[in-house]
Amino acid sequence: MISAVSHITRYVQDAEEALKFYTEVLGFNKQFDGEAGPGLRWLTVTAPDQPGVEIVLFEPRVWFRDPDKAAEAESIIDRQPQLVFITKDIDAALLRLKEAGVKLDTPEVRDLPWGRDLEFRDITGSSINMVQLKPEPVLQ
Repeated sequence: MISAVSHITRYVQDAEEALKFYTEVLGFNKQFDGEAGPGLRWLTVTAPDQPGVEIVLFEPRVWFRDPDKAAEAESIIDRQPQLVFITKDIDAALLRLKEAGVKLDTPEVRDLPWGRDLEFRDITGSSINMVQLKPEPVLQ
């Protein structure tokens, strides 16, 4: 049946602000920015080490012709399901987030049995969890 995940949609109020956040703050790459139909912008970003999974920065008021559907989508912008991102250096990531003025839900990195993590809010106010996994033990 399903063989892969290709896109994850993130509703945003302003695609330009979201693009700036994902590229300049989080270090994502702009993958695609073009027209998907008259007046419809298709804008995606990818993690540097995972270009096959794209996050669509989707403005509901542009895409949904039905005003009720657009309003419903916009009503959840600040409470979308949490995204989880992996980093190789969570301490550097925390410093970068603080310097960028990102709203942190955990002001410091948490040490957990499986690794380390922190939680913060993206440009929409939705939660993101960033994790640094413990290295797998080397078999002898």
